[in-house]
Amino acid sequence: VLFLGLGAVLYFGDEQDEEETPLTALAAADVERVQIDHPQQTPTVLVKQDGDWRLSSPVEARADNFEVNSLLALADTPVHKQFPAAGTDLAGLGLSPPKYTITLNNRVIDFGDTEPLQHQRYVMLDDEVALIGDLGSAAFDEDPSDLVAKTLLPDGARLSRIELPNLVLVRKDDRWQSEPERPEATS
Repeated sequence: VLFLGLGAVLYFGDEQDEEETPLTALAAADVERVQIDHPQQTPTVLVKQDGDWRLSSPVEARADNFEVNSLLALADTPVHKQFPAAGTDLAGLGLSPPKYTITLNNRVIDFGDTEPLQHQRYVMLDDEVALIGDLGSAAFDEDPSDLVAKTLLPDGARLSRIELPNLVLVRKDDRWQSEPERPEATS
């Protein structure tokens, strides 16, 4: 009987995981704007322009695709448990006030504390509280520099000129030459 009970819990527990619904009805590909609000900080805003993600606040820069994808995964992250916010001690869950807020297009998601037993995160969307897996990405923290592209140049860029304090290099016929010509300037 004990083994049958344990087997039933495992079987129905796995089945329940398959029925988990996504946090939002948004597909990650449909998200065009992301805003991250931390208390007493300038909002971090990312905007999709011509298929590429860019930071528009607090700095203007190309965005790191890996970190942006971590944010976009929030749209369809599975909800493990959901219940109405009405009658719930939101302050006890870290949701009143929220620790931080992420807005995907116009969908506002408030983030609270982590549930201590299964380390799931309390979030509030509309008038519902949900438990989701804790997405521990650096993209969610207060430091927007994590979202700035780590590469010096955008994909496909080709250098044609490099200006240094005492030297200018120009690419001509797939070879680098100094301007004016300087024999001591070698590779």
